[in-house]
Amino acid sequence: MMLVSDSYKFALFHFPKTGGSSMTYALQPVLRLPEGFWEGKIEGDSWQGKHHIDFIQHRPVRECKIPVGYFKAAFVRNPFEVVFSAWDRKQSFHEFVVEDVMTGKNIATRWTAHDYLTDSNGTLAVDFVGKYETLDTDWKKFCWIIGLENLDLLKLNVSEERDNYRNYYNEQTIMLISKKFKADLNFFGYTYHA
Repeated sequence: MMLVSDSYKFALFHFPKTGGSSMTYALQPVLRLPEGFWEGKIEGDSWQGKHHIDFIQHRPVRECKIPVGYFKAAFVRNPFEVVFSAWDRKQSFHEFVVEDVMTGKNIATRWTAHDYLTDSNGTLAVDFVGKYETLDTDWKKFCWIIGLENLDLLKLNVSEERDNYRNYYNEQTIMLISKKFKADLNFFGYTYHA
């Protein structure tokens, strides 16, 4: 999902489960609405969806039309935590990984961050990558770069249960997620333990 500001000349790619709801809320006064947008066009959570230029399509950066000269940024998160955060608890965690994550049924885990943020050659297609694990610091860096210093980031859409994801993984699910998100683990420096 892509957030665009013409007044501050940036495109922020909202990769799922990385604080995107909070970022959209903070940035909404400077965001461009999608061309032809009207309130009834997006179902569900329209306060956030109305700012996504691609209408919640989850398309990779290489498929998005970004104005020339705009600063491109995104935030990433440890894939093991992304998967755990996407789990809705309607089935066991193991079933969720096998049936929804590995088959691409779950939209939040359909793309790897590496696939989402690189061009067809596997080269990073954004100018800045912040990490969820250092969100406060990286958010301040992003805001300073785009010229919106001191923009507060409220914590929205945060899971009430902040359980440790490691309590739910087993040998098989670690192996499956390690295989599916291998490029993320290598490219962004994540491991199961950190």
